[in-house]
Amino acid sequence: MGAAQVFSGIAIGVAATLAVQAALDRGAVQYVDDLLSFATPEGRLFNQAKAALEPILFDPYSAKYQGLRSVDTEYGTAVCGIVNAKNRMGAYVGNSKFVYLATGGLAEVEGSETEKRTTVFLHVCNPGYVKSPPRPPAPPPAVTTTTIPMPAPPPVPQAYVVQVASQRTEADARASWDAARKRFPLVLGAFNATIARTDRGQQGVYYRAQVGPFSKSDADSMCEALRNQGGDCVVAQTP
Repeated sequence: MGAAQVFSGIAIGVAATLAVQAALDRGAVQYVDDLLSFATPEGRLFNQAKAALEPILFDPYSAKYQGLRSVDTEYGTAVCGIVNAKNRMGAYVGNSKFVYLATGGLAEVEGSETEKRTTVFLHVCNPGYVKSPPRPPAPPPAVTTTTIPMPAPPPVPQAYVVQVASQRTEADARASWDAARKRFPLVLGAFNATIARTDRGQQGVYYRAQVGPFSKSDADSMCEALRNQGGDCVVAQTP
């Protein structure tokens, strides 16, 4: 083997060693970056977004991300960014815009079949996007009141009395009542009379022996029975 071949083999070996070391260094840097990404809430959010994109990408381990940012939307916090991953042929498909909604864990990649089958939220990643204001709360339902009419009070029954005697003095009125009760026991025997004082103005004061109160029909029947037996009476309405 000549010297040239020896030096060529040494050069190739050194180059391979340097390439392997560079790859290991890049892996170490990536590993450190991954560890640091879990140290902040935003870093953990970005990792959640990457995990949500894995079922959508054909080769998620080849994915390269750039421009990751969190966006406050009407759907909650979202992660927007650019992803580039390999396809079935092993070639990178190019940069595609993606969105991840933290609420619900929904992820969409621009142009993917998943995006075509679902509601598209990618517009929240567009430049100039402005969060829609929250809808005002719905007014409370109108309270309808139904007024139930109160039943009318029953009419006050009119009271009537049977007047048996009318005298100038209370004593005379009571004596007239006692005499009539003894004379007509079948009609008056079960009752006690009330002596009512009535001022007739210029005609003077009268004392009236009255029995009752009764309904109008009962008062008329009693007075008629008393008259049939020879007595005298007047049916009067109470004040």
